[in-house]
Amino acid sequence: MRVLFLSLFLLLPACPDDKDDTAADPVEGDTDTDTDTDTDTDADSDSDSDSDSDSDSDSDCDTDADGDSDVQTAKFDVEGEWADTVVSATWFAPDGEGIVVGETLLAEPYSSGRGLHMFDVPADEDLMELDAERYPGLLGARYLLTLHLDDDGDELPDSGETIVAAGPSMLVYFAGDLPVELGEACYYPGWNATSLDGEFTRAEPFWQIPLSADLWPGDAVTTASVGGTWAGTADPDGYGVAAVPEGYLDGDTSLATVHDQTDGFDKGAWGISLDGVPPSDHVERIPALGADAAVEFPVAYEHVNRDGQYTSDDTIAGFACHDGDPTALLYIAEATELGLAWRLGSAGASLGWLPVADYGGEAPRLLDADASLALEFSEGCQR
Repeated sequence: MRVLFLSLFLLLPACPDDKDDTAADPVEGDTDTDTDTDTDTDADSDSDSDSDSDSDSDSDCDTDADGDSDVQTAKFDVEGEWADTVVSATWFAPDGEGIVVGETLLAEPYSSGRGLHMFDVPADEDLMELDAERYPGLLGARYLLTLHLDDDGDELPDSGETIVAAGPSMLVYFAGDLPVELGEACYYPGWNATSLDGEFTRAEPFWQIPLSADLWPGDAVTTASVGGTWAGTADPDGYGVAAVPEGYLDGDTSLATVHDQTDGFDKGAWGISLDGVPPSDHVERIPALGADAAVEFPVAYEHVNRDGQYTSDDTIAGFACHDGDPTALLYIAEATELGLAWRLGSAGASLGWLPVADYGGEAPRLLDADASLALEFSEGCQR
């Protein structure tokens, strides 16, 4: 059974380098990472012209992956001790703004002293075209690596169970021969470890596959800072700046703001600093995110009633935008769905406060620290 998880925010990927469109010969499956010094001794002169670059590339490929084997042994590198947790590898595929999740191929109790696991061959129905644009016709399967608390004892990463680690690596299985450029990046037919971003930049060692335990609820980041400038046409002198809960903007005026500064601008600059968790009545279930979260919108407002705080009687002059998209601060206390774990793992993000541009729009995305402090208020930025 496969389940679709829609992600409420995306991490904008870096633009890949231009690729050579010239058709390449596949890498031979009979490769060995440690002794590939006499490969292709019977090759013709055309093949031999590439032998120097191939040999140099192979000498750098110390991944312990066996190109002739469909079964691999791997070791996971997780910082800290995690008793009563299970490490798992679950089939997934990108699907629009989220992922489709399939069967779990591996689920075993995690042991920091052991950590060795075997991977069988994916079923034929789990093989699909991995990157139709860059590598047309190349079939394979992706597997999300997670560490979770096994509440029900079945070892599977079930919905609702706390996920404490996801990424930054994944497993990928390549079926058949590979394009030369993937071979030069130390990939082999069969099992490989690689970055969760799916760019296939370079294979990673099988004997030390990292699992970042950044999703432990007790380690959630409880501070956040966003800021920027006023970019509107009006004079912001005297405008207030507040972080207003989404529920308040939708009509529940009983909710309190988590930040409110009635004189919020200093020569056109502004800033919001949050310290602590949001009030419990700000938190609600967001189905598209697969999590309970609080959502706070930074707003600039004209303080109409002069009562010392933002209220619905005040006029919102504008929202804070990044590249024209309104930005929100999300607080996520726990990851209990694979779709959310995949997104956080892909972004290298932790739990807690997260600045998200175009929240609820067509291209929501996490912002880094620099972008979070370069937001712009203006009359043209509206939710």
